[in-house]
Amino acid sequence: MALEILFLSLVLRKSSLDRLDPDAQDIAQALFNWEPDWFREDEHLLATSFMAPADVRAFGTALEERTALTRKRDWTAVDMATGPADPCHWLEFRGGVGKLAGAWLEGTEPGELVRVDSMVPGGLKDLPCPGGVMKLFGRDSHHDAEGHREDFGRLIPDWGGKDLWLLEVGEGVDGNGVERRAGFLSVERGNHDFNTLGRKRRPQPISSMGLDHPIFQEGPSVIGVRRLK
Repeated sequence: MALEILFLSLVLRKSSLDRLDPDAQDIAQALFNWEPDWFREDEHLLATSFMAPADVRAFGTALEERTALTRKRDWTAVDMATGPADPCHWLEFRGGVGKLAGAWLEGTEPGELVRVDSMVPGGLKDLPCPGGVMKLFGRDSHHDAEGHREDFGRLIPDWGGKDLWLLEVGEGVDGNGVERRAGFLSVERGNHDFNTLGRKRRPQPISSMGLDHPIFQEGPSVIGVRRLK
């Protein structure tokens, strides 16, 4: 089987979990289930997704520090348009701009594709999705007022991705009763703390960005990508 690659996906080899103690396994499972609608797995791999490179790096850093799972050896980040952010000998990828993307363990047959439950997670999935997805080049998150690739004073690694993903949604009321106008959203981790996720605590909301966000006032450079079906 193969796993759908949505936005920026972090993919882990299940065989790497076997060498962890039970507590570390529980932490890894809790982290990958940070957003249940974006969790998926097959017999060899499990994955979750993000839209912001900053969230990928925060997640990956916490995963390594809390479980000793190592990037490239045990897990890797994959952009649905461009593929793995690092060379990865154990992962096969098929996708690209305007294409449905998937990844599977090297040496196995891709077979059926395990899809995400919803491109828009949580309460936001009640909103209609009439359009497609696009990228904001050089944005690290929707809090990033300037393209971080243009700021030579900031050395941000590429392994978490280079660009912010956006998803077009229609006007409507989300699952929390909040009215939202049509536009593009970037779903980010909000108050989720990946350094404590997995402990017993109340769930925290995710955040989203609409067209009224200041970065859209600058005429950002974007790339249109056909909606995945």
